Amino acid sequence: MTLKNFRDMLSRRDAYESFLANGREERRRRKDGRWQGRIIVLLLLVCAVVTVLVAADYWMNYGKIYRGVSVGSVPLGGKTPGEAQQILEERAGSLEEIELTGPQEFTVPSDRLGVNFDAEARAHEAYAVGRQGDIFERIGDRAEAILNTRHVPLVVDYDRERLQKGLSGVFSALTVEPIEAGFEVNGSEVSVTQSRTGQKVEEEKLLDDIEAGLPEGQREYKVSVVTEEPELTTAEAESLKPTTLLGKYRTDYRETSDKSRERVENLDIASN
Repeated sequence: MTLKNFRDMLSRRDAYESFLANGREERRRRKDGRWQGRIIVLLLLVCAVVTVLVAADYWMNYGKIYRGVSVGSVPLGGKTPGEAQQILEERAGSLEEIELTGPQEFTVPSDRLGVNFDAEARAHEAYAVGRQGDIFERIGDRAEAILNTRHVPLVVDYDRERLQKGLSGVFSALTVEPIEAGFEVNGSEVSVTQSRTGQKVEEEKLLDDIEAGLPEGQREYKVSVVTEEPELTTAEAESLKPTTLLGKYRTDYRETSDKSRERVENLDIASN
């Protein structure tokens, strides 16, 4: 075999192998193309199904709050905004008065405390769930509603300072100032006047409890009080009470020329 013939044979083999490789590459591209086409068709089909479901869901719930949506703990699914507002106003009726229990019972009107609940705004906020934002946000809200986990907060407007001012009468009624024990001298006898334990309301705790309970529609709260002991109790005064005469002194205003008001006052203080 000549060198030329050998080169021709190699050239034909290379061409054949190239032809085979091109054929395999072409078949791979066709196969990949078929898979890509199928994926695109599948995605389009999914999008079409989702679109149909979203549209059907929208028209089935047209003008109504989506099922699974609640304001606070009040379920409002399937209700129109007007119906939802009426339900919330009835619920808010329980907040017209605040009841306080504890050492005494009190009922305080909410308007005195500056407590206000906007049922209309909350109803419209519930209706907007699943109807705001892009398609993904709406689908996410609907998914939460289906799982009964989409809650609109029960917002109750109030001002802490006005709340505290409105409860000032309750605080005053429950506040008892402590009284210290004392001594009274009757002739040669010394007696002890009784002390009294005081009490005051834990105001900040009560205000915190009300702030936490109002959004949940809570209307009854317990008032906590703490005691205040006097600096000198009856028992302590009894232990300090003198039981025997330690000494005595007598002065006569007539035997001195100093009859000023200051001297009389000093003598009075010393005598006591």
